[in-house]
Amino acid sequence: LTKDIQITGTGVGITIAYSGVTLDGAGHTVTGIQTAGYDHVGVKTCNQCYHMAIKNLEITNFAYGIFSNYAHGLIITDVTITDVGKTAMSLGGSSRLIVEGNTIDVNIPNSWYGGINLEMKNPYAHVANGICETTDSMYSTNMQLVPWEWREGLVVIKNNQISGAALAIADGVGYCIDGNTISDSPGMHVSYAHDQVSPTNHMIKNNVVTGGGITIIGSGNTFDSNTVTGGSIGFDNTYRAHDNIFTNNVANNNSQHGFKFDECEGSGFPECNATPVKFTGNTATGNGVSDFKGAPASC
Repeated sequence: LTKDIQITGTGVGITIAYSGVTLDGAGHTVTGIQTAGYDHVGVKTCNQCYHMAIKNLEITNFAYGIFSNYAHGLIITDVTITDVGKTAMSLGGSSRLIVEGNTIDVNIPNSWYGGINLEMKNPYAHVANGICETTDSMYSTNMQLVPWEWREGLVVIKNNQISGAALAIADGVGYCIDGNTISDSPGMHVSYAHDQVSPTNHMIKNNVVTGGGITIIGSGNTFDSNTVTGGSIGFDNTYRAHDNIFTNNVANNNSQHGFKFDECEGSGFPECNATPVKFTGNTATGNGVSDFKGAPASC
């Protein structure tokens, strides 16, 4: 962009209509007229397109900041989103996705879907088993790959600042959720895989959640060096979550529990086994009801 854009209608601000497009905002702002509705979107990508990037852009006063559906190879960096009513980034069915270094500052504190909402509805997109390393080539939108080659690829949500909204992930396998700061919202929601049975195998590390918690439904995940303070339950391992690994996490000053592992009795879920595979180096202090509930301090 070469200047700011003020949208006058209630539709989409900017549409990326083709594959292979990089939208460089160059620090400019796209401004909508209202935060209500479902069609008022700051930036929307074409369905099932590939090799796209959105960067250096500010988006404000829309229902949705960025809306993307079944993108293969989408990079979102250095984007600031403020004053949205529904969801800052709605990313459905994406693969080969990098969302890094963005700022979200909104006021949607009572919804799991207000910040970054990532639903991997594409059953072919079995991504890279929680690997968090990226290379320069992964940030290129010029790679000569046909769309189906992007089905296998990294999904990285890294170093984002989210205030007033949550980060929610569902349906996919092997995401990297690394170094995000989340405040004044429900926190982070880690749901199950696409078939509701397979392990999700996410790597979730170095995240800081303040005023919320990490709710866990998925299984086979690794939680390493995360800090949760000032919410209700720091780490809530629900009855459907099993075989998770917890190392070097901190849960302090939450109103109920630091670490809570649901009891299976009475859950109605015959495969319930909420006991973690590994639970070492975790600490909890100053929590209102208990620091550790349903699992020992180490196991």
